[in-house]
Formats: sequence, structure tokens, C-alpha cells
Amino acid sequence: RKITYISPSYCQLLGFTPSEVMEMTLDDIFDKIHKDDVLKVKETVYANLLNRMKYFSYEFRFKGKNGKYHWREDSASVIYDQAGNYINYIVVSRDISALKKADEKVKRLYSLSKRLNEKLLDFTHIISHNIRSNTSNMSMIIDLIDDAQTEKEKAEYFELLKISNNKLSETIFH
Repeated sequence: RKITYISPSYCQLLGFTPSEVMEMTLDDIFDKIHKDDVLKVKETVYANLLNRMKYFSYEFRFKGKNGKYHWREDSASVIYDQAGNYINYIVVSRDISALKKADEKVKRLYSLSKRLNEKLLDFTHIISHNIRSNTSNMSMIIDLIDDAQTEKEKAEYFELLKISNNKLSETIFH
């Protein structure tokens, strides 16, 4: 098939002249699609043509004349003849590079926040365990003080209570 029209803004985006684009073959176009996107684009286009779809869209990276890739979203409108063969394939392309870049940033921030939340959760488990351990010790020592028979015994348990209290203070401080 042959390209019959290309918008000036699209040519400007990719750096090609209208005549350079008009001379491109289907193979030339597929050669400019990023290698990771070619198969997906071909499958999408050919499957939709096979199913006689009149409208469909797809996203991919396309190499401009300067060698840099631009994200595009192509919306295709297809006109078929009576036999079901396509006679016109009209594509409206839009540059979605900024959208893709913003989406990648959101994904990175989400991943970072997820990792930080996991670390925070681990941290809270450790702190919770350490605080529970210290308060448990203190509760047991208080019970021992209550059950102590002599003042000397109470004084010994009270010293242990001070040590547990200091450990709890250290845990909270750290």
C-alpha cells in the first residue's frame, strides 16, 4: 500500500520531509518501530484487519530521523470493500511520549513507596516486639515485687525494674 497524506506536524515531530514519508514502504515503517514493539503492532494490526475491524488503536515507539524514539498512539479507521478487503487505512497518530514518561515516573514512585512501606512495616514489627518484650519483663517484675516477702527482696526486684525501664527507654529512644 502507499501513503497518500502525512500531516506537516507529524513530519516535524519525526524530522522527515513529507516526500520522505510518502516514499516509505510498509517494511520501512516496520523497520522504524522499536524492536520490542514490532511484533505487538503487527499482531494488533493484522488481527484487526482479519476481523474486519473498522476502528482500533495501539501504542508503540517509532524512530524519528534523528534516531530517537517517540511514543505514538495510532488510531486506525479502516474502509473495506464489498468483498471485505481493506481499501483505505486511515491513521491518526498522536505523540504520547510525555504521557509515557509521566506514567514511568508514577510507576517508579509507586515502587519506591511500596519498598519504603515494607521497610516501615518491618520496622514497626521490630519496635512492637521490643516494646512488648520490655513491658512484659516489667509486668513480671512488678508481680514479683508484689509477692516479695522481705524488703531486701523487694529492693532487688526494684533494681531489676529500673534496668527494664532503662532498656525500654533505650528502645524508645532508638
